[in-house]
Amino acid sequence: MVRSTVHPPTPSESGLQCQPVAMIHLHCTSALLNHAHAKLLGVEVPSCDESRRMSQIVGKLQALHENFREPLVQQVTGSCRSVVFLNSESEPLVNEFAELPFARSLITRAVEEAGIYVRNGIQVMEVENVVAPYFIGAGSCPWEELVLLLLAARAVRRAHPQVCLGVHILSCNELEVLPIAIDVGAYFVRSEATLFEGVRPEGRTKNDSNLARFMYLRRVLRQVCCGPETDIASADHELSYPQIWSDIQKKHTVWPTELLDDQVWLQNIPFVKLEGIIVTGPETGSNVKEETVARSRAAVDKVKAFVRSTVMASSRGESSEPPLPLITGSGGDFEMYCRYADFMIVGTAFKRGAYWENPVDEANVKTVVERIKNAQLAQK
Repeated sequence: MVRSTVHPPTPSESGLQCQPVAMIHLHCTSALLNHAHAKLLGVEVPSCDESRRMSQIVGKLQALHENFREPLVQQVTGSCRSVVFLNSESEPLVNEFAELPFARSLITRAVEEAGIYVRNGIQVMEVENVVAPYFIGAGSCPWEELVLLLLAARAVRRAHPQVCLGVHILSCNELEVLPIAIDVGAYFVRSEATLFEGVRPEGRTKNDSNLARFMYLRRVLRQVCCGPETDIASADHELSYPQIWSDIQKKHTVWPTELLDDQVWLQNIPFVKLEGIIVTGPETGSNVKEETVARSRAAVDKVKAFVRSTVMASSRGESSEPPLPLITGSGGDFEMYCRYADFMIVGTAFKRGAYWENPVDEANVKTVVERIKNAQLAQK
């Protein structure tokens, strides 16, 4: 069942102008590919019998994917294997996968961490694979990982139906995550490769998920989910979700000299029609420079002003201003982020020992949430 999009609370509802987006990290790649490291982290790994059963399930999912006859979906199956999850015949296979003990442990941990966030007033979360080896290149995400992300996101949605969700697959596998996001009513997906190409440990960040391709796939999948009898125009509010939040100079990436200037990226906001802007530090947990956040805020506000004064002025009141949020994607300078951003993605600071691979520490969550609240109270 495809769920309706759950939107984030407004500032008046949450009392926060800048809302934290809490990371729910799924250690699926560690469990699947690096058993020694997974055991160091206390992450359950699949037994030989579970691995055999997984191989059988994956083979059947692959066969379903190759024989998916939905005409619209056939246009995009090359871009996105996870469209198979829209086929009801995949459900028994997905449910069988969910019964594997190692899968249950990963899903249970995701739901428990979501519960910690909810208890502390956080209402926006992002489900993401956290991996060692850290990156899986674009288009190379294993079937097992796609199923695990779907199951974890569904479980969080069932446990906390009011929570606003985002989903993401590292790295640059955002087209694969789109059907999963639609399935769980996610508000956003994170795109690392909407703009330009860089070089990362796993190779080039191929710009396969450029915004036009992303939006086309979103529309096709939404049309399939709505059904042929649905008036697409009347369902436009759902066709625009999940939003595509695009990274500007994504961390852990080496860029050509010309792309080290963030203005090159920011100038493309109105040209490419970006839907959300994520600015990060150079690596996990590192702060974003204030001048970068300030320039990004100014660029976003300039685009919004242009849309209001020029584009919407000619629309006869038939359209609404696009949200175009500014999001910080790493670091812990929460007081500074509150002055500029609409959302701040928080992962490392919530973890035990402030280390990104560790479990969520509720004491850290309480401390960070209190800092964010106090920072915003001080600005009023």
